[in-house]
This record gives sequence, C-alpha cells and structure tokens, in this order.
Amino acid sequence: MEFYHLLEYNKFAAASIAQFESAFPKENHYIFLKGTKEEIEALHPNFDFSLLNDWNWKSDRHKLESKRIVAHSLNHRISRLLYGLKMKELVWLVYGAEVYNNRLVNGMDSWKSDKWTENLKQYVDYQWYLFKSLAARLRGITTSDLIQKEMIRRADRVGLLFEEEFEHFRSLKVLKPESSFFPYTFYPLGKVIKEEAAIGKERSKVLIGNSANTTSLITPVIPFLAKQKGLGWTFIFPLSYGDNDYMLKIEEMASSKLGTDAFFLKEFMPLAQYEELLEEVGIAIFNARRQQGVGN
Repeated sequence: MEFYHLLEYNKFAAASIAQFESAFPKENHYIFLKGTKEEIEALHPNFDFSLLNDWNWKSDRHKLESKRIVAHSLNHRISRLLYGLKMKELVWLVYGAEVYNNRLVNGMDSWKSDKWTENLKQYVDYQWYLFKSLAARLRGITTSDLIQKEMIRRADRVGLLFEEEFEHFRSLKVLKPESSFFPYTFYPLGKVIKEEAAIGKERSKVLIGNSANTTSLITPVIPFLAKQKGLGWTFIFPLSYGDNDYMLKIEEMASSKLGTDAFFLKEFMPLAQYEELLEEVGIAIFNARRQQGVGN
C-alpha cells in the first residue's frame, strides 16, 4: 500500500508523519506545500519527501493519477492542486475549517455568537456571499469554495477524531454516500496524556475556551467565574488566535471582574511548555455550541 501525502509545514506535521510512518513504514511520500528542506528534515528521521517547488505541477501531477492520495486538510490550496485529478483513493484528514469556514458547505451553522450585532452582520454577509457565488457560477467561474466543496465530496475515507462529527458531515450532505470514517487526530493526545493518571481535582488552574473566536462564547462564562474569585483559582484564557476585538473584550471584562486571578495566553506555546501547563489544570470550561480545537 503506497500513499502520497499533500501537506504544509506546520505544528501538526511531525505528529502526522510519525503516525503514518508507524502504521505504514516506508510506504509514504510527502509533498510539502510550505517549509524549507532543513525544517522538514527535522520533523522525522529518514522519511521520503519532496517540496512542491520541486514539481512542475501542471505537467507532473499526472504521476499521481491512480495513486492513493492523503490530503492533510482539504484547504483551498490543496483542493485546487487535486481538483480534476483521477485518483485511486482520496483520504481526507480533516482539519475542520474546510467544512465550518466554507459557507457553501456549512451555511451559517457555526457563526452563532453571543453578540446579536455580529449575528445580524453574518446573516447579511451570508446572503451577499450566496449571491456572489451564484453570479460567479453563471459566469462560468469556479470559486475556491466550490472547488473545496467538490473535493470534500470526492473523499473516499475521512479521518477525524469523532465519528459523531463524521455523521454531522453526512447530515450536511457534504460527503458521498460510500465515504467511510476512520479515527484520526493531528494531535495524538494519547501520546501526551496518560489515560490512567488520576484526575487532578486539587489542581488550582481553570482553562476557559481555546481561542478568542466569538463562537467560543467566553464572555458569558466570566460572571460565573467572578463568583469563584478569591477561592484560590487561577483562570487561564487562551487567546493566541481569533477575533481581535473579542480578545480585547474578554481581557477587559475578565480583568475587571477577576483581577489578578485572570491570566491571558496571547502567544502560541512550545508543546512541552503547554503540557506542563495542562498538568496544573484541574478544570476546563468550553462553552461553544460545538467542539472547537483538538489539542486544547
């Protein structure tokens, strides 16, 4: 069994390669859309890879026809690269943004926020988006979102953490009927967290949410946290990405109501440092309407 992988150099690449090399040793070739040779070589010992820049994609991509392709996300760029290619099988490793950020696929399902003004704005933007998409199709233009939607529909095997989410994709009618699920995560928690370890109820830190996205619904939680002020808890707010205005609102509100008990993470942390922080967390609160993030 031979796999050709399309992926980018990012924080998930090393874990992805390690998992495939463990399951299918020496049967993988990785084509990197981003990253330098030196950066990529450091991800894993002795694995087979090339850079997209080494390919003349228009003339060389036929070499992947009738091959088993693994797309590490079907983001817009990877979707365009694979669009129209006759593959033996397409394995889609789901990031999530491909579905939840593509309004041709997901509509407005994940745009509900605790700000009514933003909900109204999103509704108006969504209607305008649908109008522009229709106008583009009438002019014969294939948009990036449409290509992405069609490539998602092409997936034969779908790898993600929860089968329930796979069934949710089915309910959106985004997958072909014969596509199948297999368990996969870009962030193998089993390699980080010992499942047999005792739950640390005595730990003094509380983790709230995973980002400053408005869909994380963090601000409604803060008044509840304020009732616990002075009881020895430290409240940690991961805000390293998301909506900048919402980030400022969270920081202002939490600082006002929680004072020095609030701690804000505004930069990505090295994995080892993040693991040390998690060791001190006894409670995590996620108030989003649906699961967001994985490693968090």
